[in-house]
Amino acid sequence: MTTKEKLWTYKDYLELGDGKRYEVIEGELIIAPAPTPYHQAVSRNITYAMWDYVKNKKLGVVYDVPIDVVLDQNNVLQPDILFISEERKK
Repeated sequence: MTTKEKLWTYKDYLELGDGKRYEVIEGELIIAPAPTPYHQAVSRNITYAMWDYVKNKKLGVVYDVPIDVVLDQNNVLQPDILFISEERKK
């Protein structure tokens, strides 16, 4: 007899509440390691550049971490940077 692995959902993810950075990909819980200082500096610089450009051109909004992107109940991501166009903002 084989055991079936648990498929994680967005609801399960929300119940964790331990402050760690997770993603759910195809129902699998992924623990993301803390980013390095270099990664953080690069991410910050890209975010600032994107935010300035997007704001000046009135293209939409730019978000940085932490923000959940729920693609469906078994796929929840936390990208470093997220752009949402004016057309998609609602």
